[in-house]
Amino acid sequence: MQNSCKNNKSSEKFVVVDKKLIVSDGFKSELRKNYDENSLSELVNKIVGVLEINGVPADRMLTADISLDEVNNIIDKGKIDKLIVVLEKLKEAMISSVAEDIAQKMPKVVLIAGPSSSGKTTFCKKMAYALEQQGLKPKMLSLDDYYDTLDNCPLDENGEYDFESLYALDLKLIEDHLTRLVAGEEVILPRYDFATASRQWQSEPTKMEEDSILIIEGIHGLNPELTGSLSNDLLYRIYISGSALKMGQNGQSFLSTDNRLIRRMVRDFKYRGTSAQSTIDRWMSVRLGERRWIVPYQKYANASVNTSFPYELGLLRHEAIPLLQNVTNEEPSYFEAQRLLKLLEEVHPVAVELLPKYSILREFLGGSGYEY
Repeated sequence: MQNSCKNNKSSEKFVVVDKKLIVSDGFKSELRKNYDENSLSELVNKIVGVLEINGVPADRMLTADISLDEVNNIIDKGKIDKLIVVLEKLKEAMISSVAEDIAQKMPKVVLIAGPSSSGKTTFCKKMAYALEQQGLKPKMLSLDDYYDTLDNCPLDENGEYDFESLYALDLKLIEDHLTRLVAGEEVILPRYDFATASRQWQSEPTKMEEDSILIIEGIHGLNPELTGSLSNDLLYRIYISGSALKMGQNGQSFLSTDNRLIRRMVRDFKYRGTSAQSTIDRWMSVRLGERRWIVPYQKYANASVNTSFPYELGLLRHEAIPLLQNVTNEEPSYFEAQRLLKLLEEVHPVAVELLPKYSILREFLGGSGYEY
C-alpha cells in the first residue's frame, strides 16, 4: 500500500511504502546543503507531518542516508553540530510515531528486541517517555532477569553455557508472570544476579493498572515462543537495529555489524573493563546467536526502527582507536583489529560534547541523562 504527501511550499515528495518512509532525492539534497536553524526546524516538521498524516510507523528514515564522504565534508565545514540536531530530532519523531501507533492499538505488552549494541536499553527509556506522552503508564521489565539456573542452561557446540539461547530463560516463569500481569494481578518480579548466577526477588510487587503498559526488553522479544499462549492482540513487537553507512562514491559500505561491534567494544571497556581483544573474540559467537535467535523472527515485528546515526563513528573513534591499537600482532584478532582501525581512520573526529545527553549513542559513550 502506498500513501504520499506533497508539500505545497516545495517540490519535495514523501512516500510511505510498506511502512518505509521514502524521501525524494531533492529533499536529501536540501538536507545536505542547509544547516541553519530555521531550515532544520522546517525539515523536521516536514518529516513529522508525514509520519502523522500517514498514521503508520516507518521502518527506516532514509533522510539519514548520507555517505561517509558527505559526513566528513560537513565535519570539515564545522557544521556537524547542525546535522546532529536534525537527526536526533528525527529519531525522536520516529519513536513518537511508533508510540502513537501503540496508543491507537492499545496492547498490554510492548516487546523490544534487537541485536547486540543496537541501543535497546536507551530505546526502551525513550519509548517509555513517548508512551507517557500518550497518557499511558509504562512499566519496564528485562528478559535478562529471567535467566534460569545454570543447571538448566543449554550448552553450545563448544560445551559452554549458551546464554544467547531462548532456552537459557525460564520460559514457564515468563509466561506465568505475563499472564498474571495482563490479568491485573500482583506479581513479585525476579532480579538476576550475574555475579552469583542466581535469582533474587524484588521486595515490592508489580501490578498493571487499566492504563498501564508493560515494556519488555531483550533479544528474544520477537520470538512467539517467548509469550506462550498470550493473544497477539495483547502484544506489540518492535525490532531495532542499525543500517550500513555508505563509504562514498565507490559503493562500499561500513557494515552495521562493524558499527555495532565498535559500539560494544567501547561500552564494554568503559563499563565492564573488557578488552578490545576479548570483545572481538566473542563477536562471532554473538553474531551466530543473532542469526539463530533474532533474524528469523524480524517478520513478526509491528514496527522497525533504525537506531544508527551517520556521524556516530566520528564520536566512537576517540575511544575505539586506542583500544584497537592495543591489540598486538600476537593476538588472534590482530588482523580484525587492524581492519577496523583502517575503517575508523577514514572517519573525521566529532566532539562528543556535541551529542545530546539523551541520545541513544550515550549508552555507549557515557554521559547519558538516563539512569541505567
